[in-house]
Amino acid sequence: MFKNFASEPYRYADKVTYHRLVSQGMTCISQNDIDGLRQVVGQLFRIYAWDDGGEENIASMANILRG
Repeated sequence: MFKNFASEPYRYADKVTYHRLVSQGMTCISQNDIDGLRQVVGQLFRIYAWDDGGEENIASMANILRG
């Protein structure tokens, strides 16, 4: 999930926040911090610019974010 969000920088209007979150997510991965990574994914999710299929994506990702 994180890698998908991180691979689409063009979907984020706030590039500074995007880059900060991607960096934070990479740190979480390297430290095996799953809870921290979930928080980063949640934040990326909130600032992601969805296309027309966004509602379907939201439903399919809910379980991942809840843990």
